[in-house]
Amino acid sequence: MKRFSAALIVILALFALAACQQQPAEQAAAPAEEATVEKAAHDCEACAKGEAGETAWCEGCNMGFVKGEKVACKDCYGAATAELAGWCETCGVGFVKGEKVACKGCIEAAIAGTECAACAAKKTEA
Repeated sequence: MKRFSAALIVILALFALAACQQQPAEQAAAPAEEATVEKAAHDCEACAKGEAGETAWCEGCNMGFVKGEKVACKDCYGAATAELAGWCETCGVGFVKGEKVACKGCIEAAIAGTECAACAAKKTEA
């Protein structure tokens, strides 16, 4: 019985291997064609500008660029491109004049034109 089970496993493995190798050439070429179509769909004006180092958001690709860096979250893009400062509630990060910060107090202080009290307290402790 053990020999029969072992032989059956070997036969099934060989059959599966043979079936995989008999794939038509058209099916094998399909992934390369899909990649080409995907690349062509991605070629858009906003992404081209962003990849060139400009700041742009692409609605079609749902992706943006700030100073040439990719930004996947539209709220982060809005915060990063805000005139003074902005905060993304979804990601929990903010931007002051385009620079990423983790302190929400820094955002509020930048908008108010003051220094962040939380960060000032940390500086005096150090």
